[in-house]
Amino acid sequence: MKKLQFSGTMFFLLGLFICLSISSCKKKEDPSPSGSSETAYLYTGRYTTPDGRVFLMGAFPDVPTSNPDKSKLTQLTGTSVATFTYNGFVYSWNGEASTMTKWKVEDNLKLTKLDVLSFVNTGISGNNFGAAFFSETEAYLPGLRQNIMVKWNPADMTITESITVQSPNTIYEAWNWRTYISGDNLVIPLELQDYDKLTVETKVIVAIFNTKNKTITYAEDTRVPGNSMMFPDENGNLYSYPSSTTAFMKHYGPDNNYPALGGMVRINKGESNFDPNFYVNVMEVTGGAAIMGMFYAGNNNWLVKQYKNESDFPATNDLWSFPNKELEFKLMNHDAKTSVAFPGKSNGYSGNNSWFIVDGIYYHQNPNKVTGNTEIGTISANGWEKVFEIQGGDLSDLARIR
Repeated sequence: MKKLQFSGTMFFLLGLFICLSISSCKKKEDPSPSGSSETAYLYTGRYTTPDGRVFLMGAFPDVPTSNPDKSKLTQLTGTSVATFTYNGFVYSWNGEASTMTKWKVEDNLKLTKLDVLSFVNTGISGNNFGAAFFSETEAYLPGLRQNIMVKWNPADMTITESITVQSPNTIYEAWNWRTYISGDNLVIPLELQDYDKLTVETKVIVAIFNTKNKTITYAEDTRVPGNSMMFPDENGNLYSYPSSTTAFMKHYGPDNNYPALGGMVRINKGESNFDPNFYVNVMEVTGGAAIMGMFYAGNNNWLVKQYKNESDFPATNDLWSFPNKELEFKLMNHDAKTSVAFPGKSNGYSGNNSWFIVDGIYYHQNPNKVTGNTEIGTISANGWEKVFEIQGGDLSDLARIR
């Protein structure tokens, strides 16, 4: 077997990542449509209060380096909340009200509400992190559970068209969390699991919506279970990697007919199906018992966050009641199929949504269930480097606005 080799360039990439071609990254020098060229970053925090969960957001001149002052943040309505940035504006989704709100960032970094667009008549509601922006006047919000794709105009905040689409071939209710832009296509990974019955779809299904011909197709692969996350590489390929909860479902669930765990497959750039010649069993390579998150580190390398042993699993079948235990990191090369230990830490569950890419740097959150606080850090050649800590909450979004 090939030996895994990591050059100094590789470790540099862990601290300074490229802005991948299929993402909707915004160049630093792009002027803001509001007329301001002042740098601004979005912080959205999710906080636990005596009255329940609340989301607070604010604009900062730099990525925060200390606990954000909640008194200076704007509270968002609802508990099914997602925030987005595009073309110098901020957009917030309220799943309870089925509305998208557009915000302007003033020169003094104050957030001013500009307009609200209702999606009530489309049937889309609840958690939805799938808004995708193709241009100043063209954006999409998927509602595959409602057999609909909504085209809307971020400039004047109007719905342009409601497009009926075919539902995926599954018995599970299809949830989508993240979306990816690849040319004219909107790629939508689906979450196909039942957390109450602890069962999972025995295949991965990814929706591919073509914005030009307004049709949707589904790429399927039976080598891996249903998953809701993908990750792009520098060549525009999209990888579907192991579901973080499937190992727990197999461990606690009543059904012995679980799909093979740990597999990673990919859709090559410009293709609409999974590559039949590419397959990597990540859990076999890293020796982990459950993959709790992965991100691409360049040159076929991945940083993998995992539970080392099943004995470290939660004590009960409550998949969200994770112990405050430090997980291990491995640096894996999917071409050589080898891995090495990597200095880093992450207590308990923080999921695949815990990675945020800002100016090419990956930020990761490390929650502490005992204190209720969350440490935000970067991972570089030196391992874990703390940037700031959120008191009484965790990170929902971190992005560059302009």
